[in-house]
Amino acid sequence: MAKRGRPKKPKPQKDYGTPELIAKKLEQVGENFDPTMSSSVLDIHKAKNLISTHEHISCMTYLFLYTYIFGKVHVASNMEKILTFTHGIKENKSDHESAFDQAVARDFKKMDNHLSNISLNDYTFFKNIVVYDVTPIYFKYKIITNHPLYRSFKRMVIELNRYRSNARLYF
Repeated sequence: MAKRGRPKKPKPQKDYGTPELIAKKLEQVGENFDPTMSSSVLDIHKAKNLISTHEHISCMTYLFLYTYIFGKVHVASNMEKILTFTHGIKENKSDHESAFDQAVARDFKKMDNHLSNISLNDYTFFKNIVVYDVTPIYFKYKIITNHPLYRSFKRMVIELNRYRSNARLYF
């Protein structure tokens, strides 16, 4: 017995975006790299092999802890501000949760102080890339590794990775 009614449309293939969007993603990461790694500046660094996998994980951990303690950096809408509390550690938690929050905040503060004591300018540049997702100026150049801003970012990432591997942190 045949099915009645209108025949089904074939399912569309995965949408990779408009040709302009695909070209922009390829321009960000380069033609030899994965265009899906162009969602954030840290992913672009990883895609171009400017930072290693461990360094990428360290930076993502820093970003996670920063947003856990201080809330989202980029709020999607004003309604989210009204409905949720996103500034600082939330109140009215159980003793176990507040102890965990205090331990995470303590360890993050130690790590943050350690990074800011190395060089305040390098730390600010590092924080702009990792937390605020600001595209660095050295992406304009063909040879990135010689740029002094890249070297200062890399120095901070290496120090963050070293600090995370040597310190006994709660997270």
